[in-house]
Amino acid sequence: MLLSRALMVKVSERLGHSSISITMDTYSHVMPNMQKEAARKLDDFLFGSKITENTLVD
Repeated sequence: MLLSRALMVKVSERLGHSSISITMDTYSHVMPNMQKEAARKLDDFLFGSKITENTLVD
């Protein structure tokens, strides 16, 4: 579900976790590119520009 871009809150509910933080703490390692993707989307929204993979720092 996570790799198919399902909403984290829905994944958490489906797994029966009492909070989304449990899901994030347990499964965040399977989503290494989500932070980069979120940064790209925010940058595009705020500045209307596309940043490249080389611009991002892990």
